Amino acid sequence: MTNAEPKAGMPKWLKIVLIVGGVFVVGTVGLMGALFFVGATMVKDAQDPAKIKQVVSTFMTVKEPLPDGYEYKLGADLFGNKIVALNNSDKDLKIVIGDLKQVDDLNDPEKVINKLSQHSNAAGQGGRSNVKFVSEKKGSETVGGRKMDYAIGKAVDDKTQRTTQVFIGLFEPTEQGTVAIFGSTSKEKYDMEGTDTFLKAIEKI
Repeated sequence: MTNAEPKAGMPKWLKIVLIVGGVFVVGTVGLMGALFFVGATMVKDAQDPAKIKQVVSTFMTVKEPLPDGYEYKLGADLFGNKIVALNNSDKDLKIVIGDLKQVDDLNDPEKVINKLSQHSNAAGQGGRSNVKFVSEKKGSETVGGRKMDYAIGKAVDDKTQRTTQVFIGLFEPTEQGTVAIFGSTSKEKYDMEGTDTFLKAIEKI
């Protein structure tokens, strides 16, 4: 990712989610790089296990220990928006959960992935965006006692033809904001079963 600034007029929630968007393109390393925009000290704090658990506890309760293969990687409070990143190396899954205070039109999984894919790609390509999300499945389930709508599909770069399998789950918004869960994998098919293993460990959100 580069130092390119998001375009003027972009919703505030999307500027925050752009940091999460690095996961779709370059994985957790990209997310860490994006956090350098905020400050190197925050990057160091964000990787501290105690800090991560503190951030997690502010908006959800997750069973311990985590399901097999999962481990926390980052936890940060970005201007009131809580971001937590996990990896499952065994299943090649990267998951980012955001407790977002600025909801705006954050209510349709497919639309959000399109915006996220386009803007995160633009930030890394000098403002040029060629990424399009192709939805392959949509549905809903209950996670942590709340309804979550989700979409699964692939983000395709029209220029390079690079394809990333992605997932996004959006919880019903409240006056305080909403929670979004993003997932990605380099495999040919997104592992929803592996993702559900973690989602079932969320007792409250």
